[in-house]
Amino acid sequence: MTSKLDTKRLLDDAYRQYRKGRHEESVSIYSELAKKGNADAQRFLGWHYLRGFGVTKDQKEARFWLQKAADQNEPMAEWFLGRVCFLENDYKGAKGWFERAAAKGFEPGIHWLGRLYRYGLGVTRDKKKALELFKDAADKGNLRARMEYCVCLILGYENLSGIPKGICLWIKTVPEVCKIIFNDPEDWRVI
Repeated sequence: MTSKLDTKRLLDDAYRQYRKGRHEESVSIYSELAKKGNADAQRFLGWHYLRGFGVTKDQKEARFWLQKAADQNEPMAEWFLGRVCFLENDYKGAKGWFERAAAKGFEPGIHWLGRLYRYGLGVTRDKKKALELFKDAADKGNLRARMEYCVCLILGYENLSGIPKGICLWIKTVPEVCKIIFNDPEDWRVI
């Protein structure tokens, strides 16, 4: 039986291996923990299969592991499943997964739910709802949501008085996003 401390150490090691580009080593560790039911490992293993990091890209296997993690209410896995559905143009499926992640306060889930409403994908287009969702995710720290919020303000989704607010917020946001992307393009605030 692996203790919580040992599991944490293994997860940290797997992530370090991933960040160093040692994907096969990362997959090996995540696989071991995923098979034992660890939701974090299941999510990361699903991500590896989704992206083809250290394994052959396999959407069916990715879904399998992401579903295992989502079954344990892991919000990032729910969001990943929503992204898979989104990429497959299954917007109703994406909405369901994004709503589950958003209900847990997971910023990318809120942001992507806003995208569905902004573009009317699988839902009736609702600019006001999109704006609310982008603002909510932005207020929780998601910079991509803040950028979409700015764009929507600039496009007049709120009203004409929102345009200058959107421009000012955009000017403030872009340098923050660039700094993060150059340092860590996988930072949760910009996904």
